[in-house]
Amino acid sequence: MKLEHAEMRDEGISLNASTLNEENIMSTLSLVLLIGSITSLALLASYLDAKFQWRLNDWMNGECSNPFVKAVTDKQQKRLAEKDAQIESLMARIETLETIVTEPAYELNKKINALK
Repeated sequence: MKLEHAEMRDEGISLNASTLNEENIMSTLSLVLLIGSITSLALLASYLDAKFQWRLNDWMNGECSNPFVKAVTDKQQKRLAEKDAQIESLMARIETLETIVTEPAYELNKKINALK
């Protein structure tokens, strides 16, 4: 009887060790899947932000109420203002060059220099 009791105790211990090992594997698998899912979600949100300017990352961080409203950021507004200023300055330079080239004195000076 003591022998049977000892065998049952040994089987119970091995059963518990087996169960613990399976639970450990499941918890590890669950952890890996959870981290992978969160990472995939973050990467997908970043991709959609970059492609469609949906602001999903801002929405997940609580910085905006509607992620699908396209927003012009301060950085984009600054770039647009710089481009507009550059275009205006280039237009002014072109107008100045046109007035110089179409001036009769410029053509006369060019002909004189060609004779020299």
